[in-house]
Amino acid sequence: MTKMRNRHLISIMVGIAAIALTTPVSAQTRQDRLSARDRAAIHDCSVRASKYKDHSDENEHLYTFRTCMFERGFPGD
Repeated sequence: MTKMRNRHLISIMVGIAAIALTTPVSAQTRQDRLSARDRAAIHDCSVRASKYKDHSDENEHLYTFRTCMFERGFPGD
């Protein structure tokens, strides 16, 4: 009984993985949906946050990017 249940669970997991891998959500598709304003904001905020490259500054990098995006009218998570 346990082997049968394990095989069933594995087949379900394989099916879910197959669906996830075949769903057309590419970076290019997402980028096509962004306006020029969105792309400019992402670029500017990435440049501003890029000065924090050291591992010890990763939180500062994230906070800088999020603050910059918020200042440009984009809501946070």
